[in-house]
Amino acid sequence: MRVVKSIGSYLKVYSENRIVALSVPLALLLSLPGAAHSAVTTYTDEATYLADLSAYTQAAESFEGVAWDSVRSAVLDPQVLPSITNLGLTWQNRFSPVGGVTTSDGGGFVHEGSWQFYASPHGGYGLDGTGGLDCTVAGACGDGFTVTSTGAGTLFGVGGWFTGVSGPEIKFLLDDIEVLGAGGTGGMLWQFFGVIETNGFTSVEILDSSGTLNDQNLIFADDFTFGVTAVPLPAALPLFASGMALFGLGGWRRRRQSRVSAV
Repeated sequence: MRVVKSIGSYLKVYSENRIVALSVPLALLLSLPGAAHSAVTTYTDEATYLADLSAYTQAAESFEGVAWDSVRSAVLDPQVLPSITNLGLTWQNRFSPVGGVTTSDGGGFVHEGSWQFYASPHGGYGLDGTGGLDCTVAGACGDGFTVTSTGAGTLFGVGGWFTGVSGPEIKFLLDDIEVLGAGGTGGMLWQFFGVIETNGFTSVEILDSSGTLNDQNLIFADDFTFGVTAVPLPAALPLFASGMALFGLGGWRRRRQSRVSAV
């Protein structure tokens, strides 16, 4: 799924009873963030997401770096911390301060590299301190985690690969507003989900919206790419647009003077 937008821009010169419309070429502005109204686009294809994300600088998180070395879990040796911060992004259990985050080798079943990410424990089922949630309601205690910009500035995109046990339904909330819902992982298959929000956001919560106390689903994630800051407008581009506008205005004035002289 992809949103395609077009922009037309015209400089109108008013003189007496005449209006002359001068086209100002702005094709170079089409790919810049903020050139159109704010919009949310959701993705299930990574290549399309990354192509659209090229308007922003990017931060890639594969969970392979040394920042994650303190949370390398094995089946009989869990290593869990309340949060991990890397690249200016802080990862936490969605029920924080209850629970934490960790990584594992997935028994070799990872998307790429050696490690995958997950929240520990998986969901708020039976946890003290989760506010007395009714875990018989789908998603109320579902597995999940949050990612918050604590040093990366405004975020404009988030996308990653997901798999799970019992087929979790993935939901994205940007600054607590749902923007992507009911994205099934297809059981143990890896599936990409992503979203771009041109107005920006500071946090994303990713959770399972279908699990219940008697049907608990588990989420595992890997290989995220974030859109962090807008690619700056080339310094010469506004001058170019202004110059083209003035060029058109000058031409109009010369034509008008020629008509006056001919009278």
